[in-house]
Amino acid sequence: SYQRTTEVRYYVAITSVTPLRVYYFNDLWMPLSSTLWVDDPPSELYKRCMQDSHVYKKSCKKVATPHMDDGASRRIRFTDYQNITGMPKKIANRFHEQATNTMTRIFQSSLPALQNNTINRGITSSGASCFSFMRADFGIGQQGDAFLYEINEFPYGTEPGTAGEVQRQAYRDLFRMIGLDAAPMLPQHRAEYEAMNSGNWTLLPTNTNANDDDKDDDNKISFSSP
Repeated sequence: SYQRTTEVRYYVAITSVTPLRVYYFNDLWMPLSSTLWVDDPPSELYKRCMQDSHVYKKSCKKVATPHMDDGASRRIRFTDYQNITGMPKKIANRFHEQATNTMTRIFQSSLPALQNNTINRGITSSGASCFSFMRADFGIGQQGDAFLYEINEFPYGTEPGTAGEVQRQAYRDLFRMIGLDAAPMLPQHRAEYEAMNSGNWTLLPTNTNANDDDKDDDNKISFSSP
């Protein structure tokens, strides 16, 4: 354990609802609490800063671990977190499989509402390039179980440090993938265009398999690193 409250953040993009195409950005990052987790916090301030990785208040600097007293230093890539904690690939694979399966089920279940939306129907018929940019936040258990906290649409756009690097690259790759400067195209052509220009975006699976997360396959996934 890294001994800090944290969560794993995926950037997600929907580029089509008819048919449904949802991508995740294959470079994950994590916010970390400014103080180490202890069973008996020495103060209420320490406890508050320890329990919530979202706390960026100046007051936390009074109790923060050295070099963890600002927002930029408390954001780390998932690949770096794996290396620091010695997380086995089986655990990382289990987490990633459960997280992507959860997102797939959510977007599949919401598909009728998405397709019946007036604006979405117009986008589909026009062939225009469009997207919805989101961030899915997951908790991760000791055995790699994934717990969805929330999905934020068009999340905070000026993340500092490592998170900002990941976010900016996600936008760059997304704009190239959907061809913002390309002429309108038929849906089947747009899918081909995205596949050829996806960069570090990966298409979410169209179905889930409950047994996949128990597979011990060291080569099952490969998270991106700079």
